[in-house]
Amino acid sequence: MVAVLHRMVHSLAGSGGSFGYAQLGAQAREVEIKLKTLISTENIPETNAWAVIVRNISDFQSAISTPSPEKKDDYFQASSMLSESQKSIYLLEDDRDAAEDLRLKLDRFGYEVSVFSTAEVLTKSLHKQKPLALIVDIMLSDNMLEGAKAVREIRTLYGEAFPILFISLRNDFEVRLEAVRAGGDAYFVKPVEIPPFVDHLDKLTQSCLSEPYRILIVDDDQDLAAHYALFLNQAGMNVTAINDPRELLKAIVNCRPELILMDIYMPICSGIELAKMIRQQEAYIGIPIVFLSSEGDEEKQFTAMRMGGDGFLVKPVGSRRLTESVSMYAMRSRVLNNMMMQDGLTRLLKHTKIKEQLVIEVLRAERSGTEIAYAMIDIDEFKLVNDTYGHLMGDYVIKGLARLLKHRLRNSDVVGRYGGEEFAVILPDCNLDVAIKIIDQIRISFEKLDFMHDGKVFSVTFSAGVAAFSDYPDAQQLAQSADDALYQAKTSGRNCIVKATPENRVGAG
Repeated sequence: MVAVLHRMVHSLAGSGGSFGYAQLGAQAREVEIKLKTLISTENIPETNAWAVIVRNISDFQSAISTPSPEKKDDYFQASSMLSESQKSIYLLEDDRDAAEDLRLKLDRFGYEVSVFSTAEVLTKSLHKQKPLALIVDIMLSDNMLEGAKAVREIRTLYGEAFPILFISLRNDFEVRLEAVRAGGDAYFVKPVEIPPFVDHLDKLTQSCLSEPYRILIVDDDQDLAAHYALFLNQAGMNVTAINDPRELLKAIVNCRPELILMDIYMPICSGIELAKMIRQQEAYIGIPIVFLSSEGDEEKQFTAMRMGGDGFLVKPVGSRRLTESVSMYAMRSRVLNNMMMQDGLTRLLKHTKIKEQLVIEVLRAERSGTEIAYAMIDIDEFKLVNDTYGHLMGDYVIKGLARLLKHRLRNSDVVGRYGGEEFAVILPDCNLDVAIKIIDQIRISFEKLDFMHDGKVFSVTFSAGVAAFSDYPDAQQLAQSADDALYQAKTSGRNCIVKATPENRVGAG
């Protein structure tokens, strides 16, 4: 009975301050300490001790009727006023043909480019909507100062709100220095070589385009879990909250958290036991676990972290501290995870990780009864590209296709570098015919990309095989069938897509 009462008061001590009842939280903490002492001594509490505890608990009523003075949360007021980053690029270029050529090339990588011929018209548009990035010809009206002057004014008005890339026919020291002094983040010489240009544009805009952090909250206090989820959602994170610890493993599979926020004291099992359960599974070892508890004993906090935790937040937790702490842990988790999982050249999943992800997606499709398509892609005659233009240019071609795949596919799709010039694409909730249409559109766009070497322009193609899970019993046979279809595409003329069927598998029949 004492243990049950202790757990209830412990929860109240942690949640009181979070909901604006600081006095209630403080009073509950005093009672919690007294109950903890009774539990630790394992003696039957004396009548006087119980009387004091009962009197303290009765004082909770008055604390409930006097909430703490409401404080304005400037952090979330400011966050809610920020508009979502626009996934568009503004181009300031008075050469109509050059502007249209650059617009079309960037469009193939998923960037929506709006062209402006004068700084005045551009500035008016900036007042209405800010772009993801701004590209400026520094030689507007044949005056090398015109583009730089426009950028200086824009920087004065908007600061570092978005990156600015200069382009120019000039490549001398004076013009480059002018671009730096005007506040440019990058400088490219015309004719702009698209692969390195898009690579740099991706890096400058990556923070704006990054996916929200995925957070899983485990707390038996339903109201408190919803309270924390609200703040984290307002900060732009994707939050899943569960109140029954028995749902943990299922929740991890479904939401793929980059951080788990977990209460220590719960009725079914403790947070420490859950953390040990998570750490016993190799696939989940890298997920950070941050304990949320009103436990103030530092030794017990350290014990919790030794058992699998990565951090400890003491309730009540203010909105600013909660969001900043969670962002910090999730960011570190994402960086380390990317280093382990991503190919260094393309920043796509590595060979082993894309195979693991296919198994996960197939299991998810089986449970939900949905479809899934899988594509294998191979750059045509890639050895000839390396032999003719060099391995550095070959890397540009590989990175060009990688960026095209990332920009043209959905966030839910999974892309990996299978090896060398081979790529794999997982398309959840997508049937075979739609998948073939999507991959074929990317094939056409890739064929139109211009690569430049020593002043010469060349293009490259790819072939692909696409299979659907509904035709095969497991992930292994699905992958093998897509690979067989790719082989048929390569042997039937290249630069095409072949649909995998059980009948056209290599060795079938």
